[in-house]
Amino acid sequence: MQSSEAYDINNNGIIVGSGRDEKGRYRGFLYRSGTYKTLIPPGWEEARARAVNDGGDVAGQGLPVTIRAFSTVTAYTPKYCPRLEEAYAYGISNNGEIVGYGRNRNTLKAFFTAEELLRYYTPRLA
Repeated sequence: MQSSEAYDINNNGIIVGSGRDEKGRYRGFLYRSGTYKTLIPPGWEEARARAVNDGGDVAGQGLPVTIRAFSTVTAYTPKYCPRLEEAYAYGISNNGEIVGYGRNRNTLKAFFTAEELLRYYTPRLA
């Protein structure tokens, strides 16, 4: 990788992040015990690994066509958020629940997934 960024570390010392390859494309990575593993869902052009739980499951986002969230809880599972044009995953719990945000036109919405149930939140500011 030409450059890299680390985004998260779990309680077992596993680190995830992303870097750019020689063509400038983002590639997610997982670093464990001195070894790097590239993380990119099959068929995707780019990916960034943003979070890792204590079981080693990873959440992030990338580009199949538009920006989509993914997790590695069961292989690579794209988290398509039907009402969002883009989705960014930023956290994953030890139960595999994913949090992040997405964009639909000019509106940002937070999302939370649990057991394939997708919930959207539009916070109201006081």
